[in-house]
Amino acid sequence: MRKLSVRRRSRRALAAAGIGLLCAALFLLAVPAAQAALGFQDLSAKPANLAAGANSDFRIHIGFSDPGDQVKDLIVHLPPGQVGNATATPLCTVEELHADRCPTNSQVGTTTAKVDAHTAVVVPLTVNGSIYNLVPRAGEPARFGIVLRPAAGLAPKIVQQSAVTLRPDDFGLDTTINDFPREANGLKTDIKSLDITLFGTANGNGFSRNPTSCMARTVGVEATSYSNHHASASAPAYTPSNCEALPFSPVLRVEVGGAGMTRAGSNTPLTTVVEQADGEAGLENAKVLLPTEIGANPATTLNQCPLSQFRASASECPADSIVGRATATSPFLASAQTGSVVVVEPPAGDFLAKLGVDLHGQFPLQIVGSFIAETNGLGNAFTGLPDIPISRLELRFHGGREALVSTGLDLCNSPAPVFHADFAGYNEKRKSTDPAATVEGCDDGGKPKASVKLRRTRSKHPRMRFKVRAGPAPVAKTKLRLPKPLRFAKGKAWRKGVSARADSGRLPTSAIQHSKRRLNATAPAEGTDVLVVKLRRHALRRARPLANRTLRLRASVRDIDRRKTSRTVKVHVR
Repeated sequence: MRKLSVRRRSRRALAAAGIGLLCAALFLLAVPAAQAALGFQDLSAKPANLAAGANSDFRIHIGFSDPGDQVKDLIVHLPPGQVGNATATPLCTVEELHADRCPTNSQVGTTTAKVDAHTAVVVPLTVNGSIYNLVPRAGEPARFGIVLRPAAGLAPKIVQQSAVTLRPDDFGLDTTINDFPREANGLKTDIKSLDITLFGTANGNGFSRNPTSCMARTVGVEATSYSNHHASASAPAYTPSNCEALPFSPVLRVEVGGAGMTRAGSNTPLTTVVEQADGEAGLENAKVLLPTEIGANPATTLNQCPLSQFRASASECPADSIVGRATATSPFLASAQTGSVVVVEPPAGDFLAKLGVDLHGQFPLQIVGSFIAETNGLGNAFTGLPDIPISRLELRFHGGREALVSTGLDLCNSPAPVFHADFAGYNEKRKSTDPAATVEGCDDGGKPKASVKLRRTRSKHPRMRFKVRAGPAPVAKTKLRLPKPLRFAKGKAWRKGVSARADSGRLPTSAIQHSKRRLNATAPAEGTDVLVVKLRRHALRRARPLANRTLRLRASVRDIDRRKTSRTVKVHVR
């Protein structure tokens, strides 16, 4: 009996120990699963053709080390200079994307997702899709539309969008995809890997373009899972080649002077334009020196905007620190980028102010240069410019009280001043040039012109056309004052009867402001060569007869260089 009792207790103890060991084993097995988190594996990203500046397919592979920790948001950090041409194809609308009816020639890439679908067993699936050139939102260089199409209708099509943004620190592009789906057709899915190819050529035009620098470049990726885990990694670097084959021939053109601002001692307008042909290496550094006869206006360079304020919102910099306008055009962008040129406060320990350029549009961009003083002249230098195709960069500096420069000679009765420029390309080629400036404002024919035409003058509601033509610089704003027999209507009669247009097309009604006898018309930010305001229907009213009279209307014009011109416009009414 005693032996039997001992045996039974031993069996019970063994059973208890076995259960304990089993629980411990299960616990140990569970611990790694609880600790498993989002990660990357087998990353790769590089062009198929490594030639610098080439239009080559760009291929990205992203593997996830723990597909069970489902990726939610993914960001791909393209290296500086690896860019896409947003004008290469027509744009697909959001409505067309969701209907999977994007134009065939708007496709700019392909994608493949490998996923595990969880049924009674795990079923591996390969889902192919297309990437389209989508209509971008305001302030975006581009936006991609993605349609994933599971085979054999196993699940509905998956439609996503990817925003493209510019990194301000190194001018590289980021593409972001948010809210990857967690299930398809009611089944839980885990993404194991993604393959993305951006076409080198789309719609017969170059799309994905390699950097024009032959330095090593790296693609970074980062992701967040639905479990709120975060991971980041970099693919192996790739190095573009054959940079010496890229041409590099930037051209500098300079205009100086303006009506009434050409005499010695004048604070004069100045415009510099740097142009490059398509297919050239990117411009990395640019230095422009003034001739000894033209110097900085000290009063203006002391009106400075704090660098932090310029970075946060250049439009809110002090008005007297804004010394000009900038315009940049690129074959990769549908429209010109425009903005302000600002004198920026130097950092502590630096005595020379900086020159900030704040560009807005599809490709918002800020660059900051430095005023320089060399033995052969004063000037400005920009370093580390973005490796992005820019065909034309214009800096137009105001004249008058807010001018950045002043002339020490009579521009109209002296040889044209000669400027100097040094340029360095991302392919390590260099070029120097010494262009003679074009002098403006040496005759009165350059002043703006204004005209007014009246029709139906016997009616109580005459019709009028007010037209302004630019002088040396595009028109920014114009005003018109009516004589006493005429006045502008109010409310609905005004809104229905007034229209205005500029070079770029019709202006919104908000660009036209008025009171009883005053009208203000504002051109687009880049200015216009012609501005026309028309008053029809009941927008204009006549207080008393106009027959056999000469009306005098007062017009004033301000151009983008802030020069003001006033004119008295005579209209003979018969």
